[in-house]
Amino acid sequence: MRESVALFMANVHKSVNDMSEVYLTNERRYNYTTPKSFLEQIKLYQNLLHSKFDELQAKTVRLENGLEKLKSTSAQVCSGTWSYVRTVLRNSRAPRHRSVVARGRM
Repeated sequence: MRESVALFMANVHKSVNDMSEVYLTNERRYNYTTPKSFLEQIKLYQNLLHSKFDELQAKTVRLENGLEKLKSTSAQVCSGTWSYVRTVLRNSRAPRHRSVVARGRM
């Protein structure tokens, strides 16, 4: 990857030189590209890369936190649902047993 970035930077610098010649032909004005401007371009790319990496890490952390909260909420809902189902089943079975017993005595 490092080699491809280096080739890209060299290509961009060459493209700027080519466009500077077109600019000179059309506008009769000079635009100089220097080794310093090439180094500034690399520094700009580094800053952009670090910025995007930080943004991506922040989004990753946010996603992980969201997934953890979903997992926690799901566990709470499941345990709450099962306790509710157990309570309903206990309450619904008790009267049935009494009615069955009562019917059997009749």
